[in-house]
Amino acid sequence: MDDASSSSADTTTPASWPRSFRLHIPTNATPYNPAQFSQTLFRGPGNRQVRLLYSDNFVTSEAIARLFLKETIVGFDMEWIYPTPPWPTLQQRVSLIQVASEDKVALFHIGRHAGNTPTQLIAPSLRELIESPDIRMTGQSIMVDCARLKQYFGLQPRTVSELSYLHILVTDHPDSNMTMRYVRGGLQFLVQDYFPGLTLVKDNTTHGNWTSPLTERQLDYAAADAYASLMVWHIMNATRLNMQPRPPLPRNIDEYLEMVGRGWPPEYFIELEPLVPGAINMTARDFFLIHESLGEDETLAIDLDSTAEQLYQSLAQAREAAARRMGVPPRYVAADSALRVMAKMRPQTERECRQLPSLGIRKHGIFAGIWVDAILRFMEDEARGVEKDEDQPQDGARNENEHDTEQRLD
Repeated sequence: MDDASSSSADTTTPASWPRSFRLHIPTNATPYNPAQFSQTLFRGPGNRQVRLLYSDNFVTSEAIARLFLKETIVGFDMEWIYPTPPWPTLQQRVSLIQVASEDKVALFHIGRHAGNTPTQLIAPSLRELIESPDIRMTGQSIMVDCARLKQYFGLQPRTVSELSYLHILVTDHPDSNMTMRYVRGGLQFLVQDYFPGLTLVKDNTTHGNWTSPLTERQLDYAAADAYASLMVWHIMNATRLNMQPRPPLPRNIDEYLEMVGRGWPPEYFIELEPLVPGAINMTARDFFLIHESLGEDETLAIDLDSTAEQLYQSLAQAREAAARRMGVPPRYVAADSALRVMAKMRPQTERECRQLPSLGIRKHGIFAGIWVDAILRFMEDEARGVEKDEDQPQDGARNENEHDTEQRLD
C-alpha cells in the first residue's frame, strides 16, 4: 500500500485522470442535464471498448471469473429479489454478481444457474476472486453485499473497500470526526460528484425480477454500477495520492469483524491502513491531528532539575512507544519542549495535561492519557523511593541510638 507523506501541510491537489481507459462525455451533457453513466463512454488505447461478459451457467462463470484473478482491484456490486419472497431460494438471495476491471465488466447471473447449494452456484474462481487477499473489491454500501454472501453462501469476502469511507477521507475537513457512514445519495451522488455531467439512473429497475432473463435496461444498469464503483474509486484514490499529508487508504471493512454480519456501519471513527507494517490502524481523525505542525517552542525550553530530567526521560520513552505503535516519527507525537513542560509541571489528569502550554486540546488530547500514565507511574516510583529512604535510619541517628544502647548496657 502507499506510504503516507511526512509533509505537515494540509492541502489537496486536484487529481488528473489516472487510468489508461479515458472517459468521453457526450458534448451536450452538463450537471444540469446529465447523461447516463456507462462503461461504453470509456475508451482504452487504440479506441478499445470495455468488454461486457455475461454468464447464466456455472461453466461459463468459471471461465469468466478466471479472467479477473490477476487484477489488483475490481468494482463490485450485487442484485437480488426485493422484497424478499416467502421461502426464498439461494438464487433469489443473490441473483446477480457484477465485477468490473478497467477493460471488462462481468455479469454472473446466479439467478439463472442450476443448483441449490453454494458450491453448485458459485464457481471456484469466482469464490477465489471474492475471498482473495490480493484483489481489492470496492463498492458503495458493499458491506451489505458482503454480509449477504457470508450469511447465505458461507463466503468470506476479503480486502473489501467501502467507497463512502474513501470519499469522506478525501473530502471531509480534518477538523471533522470522520466517522463511518454511507454518503447520502449513494453511488449516484458519487458519480455526479466525481464525473460532472453524468449520473446513474436509479428507478424501478433495481427492484426487477433478477432471476428472469435480463432486459437490455437491466444489463446496462448492472454493468454501469460495477464499472462506476471502480472508476469512482480510482479518481478518489488519485485525489488521496495528491493530498499533503497523504493518508493511507481506509482500513478494509472485512477487518472489522463485528461489522460484516450487520451490513451497516456503526458510529466508529474511520480507521486507516497501517502507516508501516506492524503499526496500529490509526483513525483518519488522529492521522490529520498528528500531522499538524509540531515545531519546537523555544520559549518553553526551560531548565530541569535532576528529578524533572528523569521524568522527561520517562516521557520520552512513552513517546517512543506511542510512535512505534502508530508508525510515525517520535516528534510527530510530541515535541521535546512539550515533554519538558510536562516534566516540570507534572499534570496528573488528562484535563490538566491538555491545558498546558504547547499541548493543544485538539492535537494532544489523543495522547493525554499516555502522558498522565507515565507521570503517575514516575510519581509512584518516586514515592516508594522516599518511603524506602525514610525506613532506613541516617548515619547520625544510627550512631546516637548505638550510644544510648551502650549507656543502658553500662
